[in-house]
Amino acid sequence: MRSIYHPVLLSIDFSSYHRGFFVRWEANEVIDITHSQMPMPIASDDVPLVLRALDVLQDPAYPHPWTSAQETAFTFTPAEQDRLRELNFWDDDEHVPPDLPRRVGRRLFRALTHDPRGAEALKMVRNFALAVDRPLLIACHFNAHATADVALASLPWELLWADEPTPLLTERRLSATIERRLKHTGPPPQPTPGSGALRILALSPQAGIPPELRQLERSVRMNALQPLLERQLAEVRELSPVSRRELERVVREWAPDVIHYYGHGRYERGEGALLLDCEHGGEEWTPPSALAAAAGGVRMVLLHACQGAMTTPGAPLLSSVAPALSVA
Repeated sequence: MRSIYHPVLLSIDFSSYHRGFFVRWEANEVIDITHSQMPMPIASDDVPLVLRALDVLQDPAYPHPWTSAQETAFTFTPAEQDRLRELNFWDDDEHVPPDLPRRVGRRLFRALTHDPRGAEALKMVRNFALAVDRPLLIACHFNAHATADVALASLPWELLWADEPTPLLTERRLSATIERRLKHTGPPPQPTPGSGALRILALSPQAGIPPELRQLERSVRMNALQPLLERQLAEVRELSPVSRRELERVVREWAPDVIHYYGHGRYERGEGALLLDCEHGGEEWTPPSALAAAAGGVRMVLLHACQGAMTTPGAPLLSSVAPALSVA
């Protein structure tokens, strides 16, 4: 039976230089430390455009807008279309191709395995995980303070796609996960010793979430946590509606270990945001700086929101919600 608690760990560390990236591969159980090189899979200047093209495919209405907002989002300028066409990311019918995730994923895989040393390292670790019937955890390490590294981290590594019918993470025989880990300067934070049951604060904003969907999300969440609750290893508190001031108050008074957010997110004009409720009705987009201030000291934040970890080259890394919360 496959173990879900003892994965084969493959650490891939990226460091940019003027011609691309140095890559350090490490999997103590399988291979010695291996060094390779790789080119930038997609030019830094093209990353925002490619991410936007991938983003529109997530809308079930594409390419036929239902609203004016969708029409704006679905429209690419002639220059943008030309650039996507040069990248082979634009169809002859003048739309983003439906198989763009595969095209991007294969470009990422080809870049990562461009150097035979990297290709062999990945092959050996993958085959080992299959042989011992254990999941594969690929931890990608990026420099949080280098522009090229941030652009590389922005790419959808979850789409890594070899010459197979499906991406690496969805291969039938292999259970695999990819994590992004940001390298920061300064000492790492000290671990906080546990004290009693895990306190989980579920944030359930009413903004933009129909009651039926909220009830379904609540049911699924509580069902997943039930084993912990029955063994008194966790206690759950739900906050709804969720205003910024009320969030700050509950975090200050109850000191949760984990925050679980299910709601809307966005990334526009170089900054991410989560949609919260206003104190006296209505809704507001809340920027990362305010969220980090409210959630400071919380040990883990689970985000179920669109574009929660998105960033773009040239924008500060902490303008994205997930990185800002990770260092709060």
